[in-house]
Parts: sequence; structure tokens; C-alpha cells
Amino acid sequence: MDTRIIDYPRAGRRWPWKLIPSWRQVLLLGLVGVAVVLGAFAYAYQAIAIPEADKAAVAQSTQVFWSNGDFLGQFSGGSNRTNVAIKNVPPVLEHAVISAEDRDFYQNRGISPRGIARALVSNLTSDSKGQGGSTITQQFVRNYYQDVGSQKTYQRKVREAILAIKINQEKSKDQILQDYLNTIWWGRRSYGLQAAAKAWFPRGANDYKSLTLDQSAFLAAVIQAPDTFDYQRADGTIDATRQARAKARFDYVIAGMLKKGWITQQQAQEAKLPQLARPSRTNYYKGTNGYLLDYVHAQLQAETGWSDEQIEGGGYRIITTLDKDAQAAAVQAMKPKKDGGQFPDDASDVHAGLASIDVKTGRLIAMYGGPDYLKRQINDAVHGRAPGSSFKPFALAAGLKDGLSLYSTFWGNSPLPSTKTRNEFGQSYGSHVSLLYGLQESINTVYVDEAQQIGPKKVKAAIEAAGIPADTPGLQAVPSIPLGTADVSPLQMALGYSAFANHGVRAEAPQVIDHVFQATHPKRVTKPDATKTVKAFDGDVAADVTFALHKVVTSGTGTAALGVGAPVAAKTGTNGVQDNTLSAWFVGFTPTVATAVDFYRGDGLQDLDGVGGDTHRAFFGGGFPASVWTAYMKAVSAMPAYAPKGDFPPLACVNCNGRGGGAVTSEPSAGTSSGPQPSSSPTASAPAPSPSASPTPSAPVQPSPSPSPSRSTPAEPPVEAPGGGATPGAAAPQAQKR
Repeated sequence: MDTRIIDYPRAGRRWPWKLIPSWRQVLLLGLVGVAVVLGAFAYAYQAIAIPEADKAAVAQSTQVFWSNGDFLGQFSGGSNRTNVAIKNVPPVLEHAVISAEDRDFYQNRGISPRGIARALVSNLTSDSKGQGGSTITQQFVRNYYQDVGSQKTYQRKVREAILAIKINQEKSKDQILQDYLNTIWWGRRSYGLQAAAKAWFPRGANDYKSLTLDQSAFLAAVIQAPDTFDYQRADGTIDATRQARAKARFDYVIAGMLKKGWITQQQAQEAKLPQLARPSRTNYYKGTNGYLLDYVHAQLQAETGWSDEQIEGGGYRIITTLDKDAQAAAVQAMKPKKDGGQFPDDASDVHAGLASIDVKTGRLIAMYGGPDYLKRQINDAVHGRAPGSSFKPFALAAGLKDGLSLYSTFWGNSPLPSTKTRNEFGQSYGSHVSLLYGLQESINTVYVDEAQQIGPKKVKAAIEAAGIPADTPGLQAVPSIPLGTADVSPLQMALGYSAFANHGVRAEAPQVIDHVFQATHPKRVTKPDATKTVKAFDGDVAADVTFALHKVVTSGTGTAALGVGAPVAAKTGTNGVQDNTLSAWFVGFTPTVATAVDFYRGDGLQDLDGVGGDTHRAFFGGGFPASVWTAYMKAVSAMPAYAPKGDFPPLACVNCNGRGGGAVTSEPSAGTSSGPQPSSSPTASAPAPSPSASPTPSAPVQPSPSPSPSRSTPAEPPVEAPGGGATPGAAAPQAQKR
């Protein structure tokens, strides 16, 4: 007796007929197969969860803007993508993409059975598994979600199909199409529709919101193979082979739109390939703007704690304080003289930095870090160099706070016996020289003597009050501290001088970020904490320092700045070792803007002397640095936002009735404080007190020591070496100012 449940092989049949199943068996086998497939699919459907979005797929480029809202650049490292809302996408583009990639998009459930069958047949009849049959939803799943991948395997395709069905149930067709348009690769280094429009079409015709039929059909066509269809070469010529391929795909898209009734027969006949922009690789870090982007990136990271990935791929819009016109003026001033700027023409390996801030707010309005960030990543606007005599105003402020006045007198002869400090060219000015005249002519011995008397720690405290960090390399409480041997940046010096311009008050730190928002949430604005202000000096002290710095411009080493055409107060600075000039500065301000400029060569240890064409000429702060500063400040002072509205405050004459001497109601006459002739030795005819002695309480008068016929009006002194006495500068054939 046959006890088999299934009669197979079939009993009572001869070989090989017994192996042929009955129709009932075939039907049963088919039903079992369908049940297994459905069961497996149901299990897989439940088991496969929608994964997290791939970070690269949702990353949007973070863009940076000038203070007026104009585009400055974008950070490298993130995807070139800016998401768009489907409501802003023109219907002609939607229809073109659907015609190209999934003509049943609005009818299918995320997958296309016909497409899958067609792909299966193709794959079974060839060695390749490359036939896709993917809908727009499947392509979106493949590009958007983690761990889906693009491997050409059946397992991956099954998972992709299941996810497509799930996504189709969870999202509307409009949402799927929007995410698809924002996710796919369009070629020319662009992800998403907005980036694609800007990459493919000429400026003025590349707004995604107003794409034409021709442009829309072309963009839809290139989705399949962007590089294959890019027929426009960078040199302006056309690749005929690629153009033919693009035309074929373009015609396919147009035919589909016509078949769907989305365009008329006339529109289809008139459609043609659009004009393309020449391909280019825009690197926003090229040139001078690269330093701005790098600095903004660093400041944003410091203020928020965000990672590089968050900043570069977060789709942020950063509105900076940087003024587009002021920056253009800075770049122009730093161009070589042959190109209309003030930078020396023969300046091999010479570097310069510029930083400029609004004195009342601390907002950074311009920064020049170098000519090309891609070639050199050292930002000379924030890179530290010894500022030389541009530190002396801080010593003056310290003395005024300690009870001195502008007319307190100190040792002006060279050398200063107690420290062996020398003046430029070994020049002597007399044994009783006022702080005012000492700053005007930048006399080393006067300010080292003053630092000894009040104590170097008080000078260091004034420098720190101006915003220079206490741990700045080289900032030591030694008698030579006024001579500027610490490493500070132009930005730090501009901030420090802003306190003098703003009645003794400065911003706690320079500000470069105005506000930040995400492109997808423009109303969620993040603003940095309100800029805090610090009272660095008393207002009267700041007024007197400003008065002295104004004298530097009108009568001293900074006369080049008279060309600004506005109220100006400034100081030169030169740092050197023996006969070599290692850095040269010009730092100053108007009532509205403070700016610092510095120059150095190589790694900062090469001599600047002779740069500019005259091999016998010393490189002083009053030369090229002052010329750059003046050209920039003249341009900025003509801008309505920064044009000075008034003059500097009047002379306060702090302590003129006290320790520093009698009241002074007017500027000292030229015969007293403005022009003494140097003495031939420290023992001049005028009484010579000890260099560290306190000045006399009576009204000071500049001495008239016996002249030295072998010397002319001296130039600005070199900086004293940190470890001891300064070496006098090389003799020059004529007077030079720093």
C-alpha cells in the first residue's frame, strides 16, 4: 500500500513519464512557492527597518557672507549642496526629471514591477547584474540612507525595494521628489538642484526657481551620467561626441514630457540643448579671501564648540562683520606699487598683515593675511611679530596712570647708563626729554628710563589692559618692555589702540561673526554673546595718549599718515637686531577705525633693509607700512560708515599740575619741547640727572644741549635685545624717520 502523502514520482506510470508532475502537483508547488516568497517578503519587510540618513547625503555646504549680505565663500570639506523646497521648484523641472527617471512616479508604490521584470530578464541573459529598473524612490533610498549601498547584488536590490515601499507609505510623493532633488549627484561637483543650476548654467541664467524647459530637460538628462553628457570644455570648445550623447538623452526626456502631456508639440519641436557655463573648479580659499574663511571657521568653532563636520556640512549661513568695501581697500593697498598699491615691487619673500576694527564695537571690518591662502596658510593679520616702538604708547599710558604727565622728562641721551640702551644711530637728545617728545621722535632711552622709574610691571599691566594676553611670548616685565620685543599680531595691536580712540574703552575681543542661521531654518538665528567692553584706561589718559600719537603724525616719525585727510593718531614701530630690521609696523586710528600693519621677511629673521629698491635704505615703519596704512585708511575714511564725525577729544593734560609739572594750556613751542639738538655726550650742558630720577615738579622745559655737528635729526631707534643693551642702527647718509 502506497502511504506517500504526495504521489511523486507518480505511481503506475512508466519511466520517464512518472517524473512529470500532475497539474495538481504543479499548482500546489506554485502555491507553496508563492507562500514561501510572500512569507519571506513579509518577514523581510518586518525585519528591515528604515536606517538613519547618511550624513554625507544630508550635509549642506556652509556659506559665509559679507556684512552687507553678499556672498563671500563657503567652507571646504562639506558637500556642495543647498537644499530647496519643492514648492519653489518649477513644475517644468519636476516633469523633466520624472520623464527621465520614472514616468510612473505618481502611480507606482515606490517600485516598478515592470522595471524589475525588465531588469531581471536582462540580468539573467547576461553576465552583468547592472540593469537597475530603479524608480525615483529606489534611487532616493540608495543615495539617502546608510548601509543601503550601490553594490550590484540581488540582496541589496531586495533591501532597496523593501525600503522604497516603506518610504512610499511614510512620505508623500512631493516629499520624496524634494528629497531626491536635494540628494542626487548632478555632476560638476554639485549635489542637489540649486548647486546644479549654478554649476551648469551661466551667471544670470542659473537660478533654479526660473529654469527654462531646455535647461530643465538637460538637467534631467544628465542625472543618468553627468560626466558623459558634459560637452562644454573649459576652453570654450565643444566635445562633439558628448554633445551627441547629451542630445539623444535630451530628446528622450522631451519625448517623455510630450507623451505625458506636460508640453505641447510646438514646445517639443523648439526644444534644444541650452547654453552651458564653462566648467570650473571654484576654490573659495584661493586668494586673499581664504584667510578670511579660515579665520571665520576658527572663530565659529571657538565660540560654539562645533566640530569641523558640523560646521562644514551643517548648511549654516554665517553673516560676518567683514566689510566688503573695506576689505577691497585693504587688498588694493597691499598690491605692489606697479599695480597701483603701496607694497614694494622688489619684495622677495616679504610678508605683510593688516587688521582693522571699528573702535566702538570691536567689529573686524577688514583683514589681510596674505596674497593667496592656497600658497601659504600663515595668516599674517593674526600671526605674532615683535611690534617695536609701537608698544611705547602703552608705556606712556602706564606713566600717566602712575602720576606722570606728557611733559615729565627723562634721559634722552644715548646710551642710557643703567641699561646701555641706545637710540637709533646712537643719537642723543639731552638729559631732560619729555614723554611727549620722546614718543614723537620715538626715543628709546626716554621710555626705558620711564619704565625703570615707574616699574616695568606697571607697563606690562597697561599692555595687558589693552588686550595683549599676559602669556604672550616675549612679554616680560623688564626695562626694555616699551621697545616691543613680544610677539603680537596686527589684530591684537588694532584692538589695543582702539582703547585710546574710544576714550579708554575697548571690546573684550574682536568680533567677526554677526549672526548664524541654518538655510533650512532662516528664522532660527544664533547671535554671539553681546560684545563686552573693557575699560582699559581712564578717559583722560586715553585723551593724552591720543594727543601724543597725533603729534607723531603731525611732527614726528609718522608724517606719512597726514595723507589720510582725517584726524589721525599713529605710531611707527621697528624691531631689529644689530644692523638688521626684522619687522616694521604702523599702528594708528581715526575716531572711528583702528588699524595695524606689519611687515617682515621670510621666517622673521631675514633683514628688511634695502627692500623697495634702495639697497642703502633702512626699512622703517614710517616707510612702506605707513604708506599701506595711509592708503587703506584714506579709502575707509571716505566711506560713510567709517567717516569720522568729529575730532579727537582735547588734551586733558593729566597730572600737569602734579608730579608731572605745571599746567600747560597750549602745545609747547618749537623752541622748547619740539626740537632739541642732540648732545655730544650724556654730560650735556643741561643738568643731567640720573636716568631713573624723578622728573622735576616744575614746568618742564626741553633742554638745549650743545649740538653735535656730525649728526642730523635722528631716525627711530632700533629695539633693544631682550637680554641687554640695544645695538645702534647702521649710520645713514641722511635723516630717516620710522
